[in-house]
Amino acid sequence: MDDGGNINTGLRIYTDGSKTEKGVGAAVCILTDVNITHRSTRLSLRNTVFQAEILALLKEMEQAVALPIQQLTILLDNQASIKSAANPKSHNSISNIGNEESDRLTKEAAERENFPETPLEFPKSFIKILLSQKMLATCQMAWDDGDTGRLIHKFSLQPINCTCYEVLFFTGHGPFPSFLQRFNLAETSFCSCGGIGTSFHNATVSLLTTSYHMAPPRQQHQPVWFRSVANNSPSRRKIHIFLHFLQRETSLFHPYPN
Repeated sequence: MDDGGNINTGLRIYTDGSKTEKGVGAAVCILTDVNITHRSTRLSLRNTVFQAEILALLKEMEQAVALPIQQLTILLDNQASIKSAANPKSHNSISNIGNEESDRLTKEAAERENFPETPLEFPKSFIKILLSQKMLATCQMAWDDGDTGRLIHKFSLQPINCTCYEVLFFTGHGPFPSFLQRFNLAETSFCSCGGIGTSFHNATVSLLTTSYHMAPPRQQHQPVWFRSVANNSPSRRKIHIFLHFLQRETSLFHPYPN
């Protein structure tokens, strides 16, 4: 097998794979000194170019076995395909007129939606992405149908650079009466000033934290307000100072028992 080359005589077999926005195509061209024959097929858009090239190589081998015994040359334009074919432990699926023709045929197979399609296993990369998307969609649906922790609006597998103070604030799972009362760590969910002791209340309207207040939005704009705070560096620094004060003076935020 050769990677390209200037071989212009004898039996030559060209293979190629191609992917466009409409699909994936694979093709084999058999070129002799007198004529040219070819085969091409279409793959699912979920398959990769590498899979198409390996499939073309497989089809070419099938063609070569059926030919009369003679010397032939297989020409590829992909170094990875050559290495994969030479490596039995590989886990991957399966004048240059011949090369130009194979390239044309692969693009034609990829572009034509009514072209016969060869079923092929999906690559691991696609399966991983699909499973991640399904998992996130399931978690997001369960979250949207819930009634707690509404400060978190979207699940993501992307790492987010948040400090522990920011996590406590945006989840509401911090030194706030409304959260502590759920675990019997506070007698009431009310702040000493009379409002519900949430992170939002303490950061915007509590009489005990006026030095750390941020301008409160209207009720219907709270989700947008939280996202704005999360993307604003001065607001995030204020959260750090505010949470530090809250943890140091926890007793101030609990109503005195009767």
